[in-house]
Amino acid sequence: MLFDESLFQIVEQECIKQGIIADFEKANGKITGRMMITVIDVPDGIDVNKKNTDQSLVAFGGSFDFYDCSLGIALYPASMQIASGVWVTPQSPEAEPPAKEWVEFFIKVLCESIDEDGNFGYPMYTFISDTGDFTCIPS
Repeated sequence: MLFDESLFQIVEQECIKQGIIADFEKANGKITGRMMITVIDVPDGIDVNKKNTDQSLVAFGGSFDFYDCSLGIALYPASMQIASGVWVTPQSPEAEPPAKEWVEFFIKVLCESIDEDGNFGYPMYTFISDTGDFTCIPS
């Protein structure tokens, strides 16, 4: 489940009004999934490699509308150095962890959404079809 489905719906409605979703679906097929990435706290028990640096450590979480668990990773955005492994947080008792390709997709979208200087906006809203995806980050 998405971290904030109502906020995602607001962004989706704006994308519909602007014709972004219609254009995407015309080229890539119907949207079949959604992912939301935002800044989160590192849960207790997660091993984080804290560097003696002036760079800020940031934990990012990714949630999907087709999984009942979220993913997390900590990194230093300015250098793109990873500071933890990926962790999975169940959002319901029967949650199954995401398949490997969705973990890789989360990391790919996250890395593509961080500027070379380490700046990023959040939340990041990703729309997924069977043949493509796009991410929008409202400013």
